[in-house]
Amino acid sequence: LDEVLRSTCKVTKLWPFQLELSIDVNDGIDVFCVIATGMGKTVILQSGAIAAHARGEKGIALIIVPTKVLVEQQADVASRRGLRALAINQDTVRDARLAACDLFKKLEKGEDVRMAVMTPSMLVGHEMKALLRKPAFIDLVRWM
Repeated sequence: LDEVLRSTCKVTKLWPFQLELSIDVNDGIDVFCVIATGMGKTVILQSGAIAAHARGEKGIALIIVPTKVLVEQQADVASRRGLRALAINQDTVRDARLAACDLFKKLEKGEDVRMAVMTPSMLVGHEMKALLRKPAFIDLVRWM
C-alpha cells in the first residue's frame, strides 16, 4: 500500500499517520482524522479507491465536502491521480443537464467511476436518495 500510494500521489514519503490510517481505510475500518489544512488528509481520503484501482477491483467512494470549490478541487486531485471522479454540486449537475448528461446516471452505472465528490445538499437530494435505495448501487459503494 505504501508504494502504491507514494507512486500514485507522487510523494517520496508518507507520514506515518497517513500510512496507518490508509491501512485502516483499506481494511474497512472507520477513520476519523482531524489535522491542519495541507497535512495530507486527501491521501487518506482517497487511499481506498487508489488501492482498489491498483488491484483492478470495483468500488466507488462517496466523498462529502462542505463547499462547491472543494468538490471540484477533490475531484480534480482524484482525476490527476488516475481515478475517474465526478464533481457533483448544483453547478455541475446543472451544466451537465444542459449538455444532455446526467451525472447521477453516470454514477449509478459506475463503469469507470471511482469517486463521487459532492456537497451535503447533493447527498440528501432526491437523486442520491433514489440511488441509495438501489441494492446494485449500494454494492458499488465501498467508502464514504
